[in-house]
Amino acid sequence: MNNKTLAIVLGVLVAVFAISQFTGSNKSRSFDPNVLTLDEGSVDALEVTLAGGSTSLLSKKEGQWYVSNGSQEFLADEFAVTSVLGELESVKAKKVVARSEEKAVGFETNEAAATRIVAKRGNEVLADVNIGRFSFDQQSRQPISYIKKSNEEETYLVQSFLAMSMKKDFNSLRDKSFLALNKADIQVLQISTPISDMSISLNGNNWETKDGIALDSSGVQKFLDGLADLKGTTFSEGADSGLADYSMTVSLKDGTQSTITASKIEEDNYILYSSAHPQNVFESNQTGLFKKVFTDLEHLLVVTGDL
Repeated sequence: MNNKTLAIVLGVLVAVFAISQFTGSNKSRSFDPNVLTLDEGSVDALEVTLAGGSTSLLSKKEGQWYVSNGSQEFLADEFAVTSVLGELESVKAKKVVARSEEKAVGFETNEAAATRIVAKRGNEVLADVNIGRFSFDQQSRQPISYIKKSNEEETYLVQSFLAMSMKKDFNSLRDKSFLALNKADIQVLQISTPISDMSISLNGNNWETKDGIALDSSGVQKFLDGLADLKGTTFSEGADSGLADYSMTVSLKDGTQSTITASKIEEDNYILYSSAHPQNVFESNQTGLFKKVFTDLEHLLVVTGDL
């Protein structure tokens, strides 16, 4: 083999080596943006484990989601569940930001800091992912979450609210319904307060007292708007004592009734109970749920001279 041929062969080998190194390097740095492949409709259970170890199990039974902590089970917040499933289904990675457990600490996707979500269908694991910290890109006006598959090293940046929506404890995942009524069906309100006992009813298109005194209809309608779909915020470990300081009975067209009671437990703090959702007992100060049920109506009646 002459020198010219040898030089050509050597040049080819160098080119092949360079190309292999370049493509190999690119391959090692590339990633599939479809970090998760999840069909929201196929999921029937979610295990949510917060940093620190507390685990909540969300499970779907006959079309309804429930949340359990092992000893208690309640209806789940349907919106919270569907939001998380929607976020998981649509996750697209923008880039890899860390490739080791050590580097994952800065994005809180490491085991000690992350919220771990395991999505299942029966006993089949569909997704197992660590959710890290949340931030917001002011320039692009986009939410940013950091995620890592539990059995892999890479941490990904994704444009998603997932990290914010999933940092929830057991009570945060519970359904917070307190009263849900069709406003048009409400016929009578019977109220008992430390000031007085009252009954108001709908007569045609007007609300009036049992003595026939007309009330401010727009004020009553505004109150009923708030009453028709009430939700609490802070669950109480207490229960209805039967010794209520305040009570309200709502009667509907079909004859059914719902009763709400409030028991004072300390200065400006109450436990509220509703017969419509007896499992959901809430605490409230005078500016929260208590105000929406009792204070607003009491103020309306005082203003009109009926209390």
